[in-house]
Amino acid sequence: MRPKVKHINWHELIDLLESGEASYQYVDVRTPKEYDAGKLKEFINIPLQVLDRDMEDLDKGKPVVLICESGSRSISAARMLSKAEFSSILNVRGGISILDKRYL
Repeated sequence: MRPKVKHINWHELIDLLESGEASYQYVDVRTPKEYDAGKLKEFINIPLQVLDRDMEDLDKGKPVVLICESGSRSISAARMLSKAEFSSILNVRGGISILDKRYL
């Protein structure tokens, strides 16, 4: 059975980041250019276009938090990780575009 994707809002994301919980893997699936233009320091950049190849760098047993610009690419990424049987997948609804800019 594939894991269900949980959708979180940016308030929940900030709570996760501020908790200091080390078990989460934070992945930004935007292009490198978008990532460099504004990013959260906890997030690594694995663009959606190469996620199928680079997902082996992630731990399937740890929760993965996904973000993109608006939420559509991260949904696609969540589907890919779900098919690859990652244990827990969280998608930031609305993406980085709705994130309070003081966190960037």
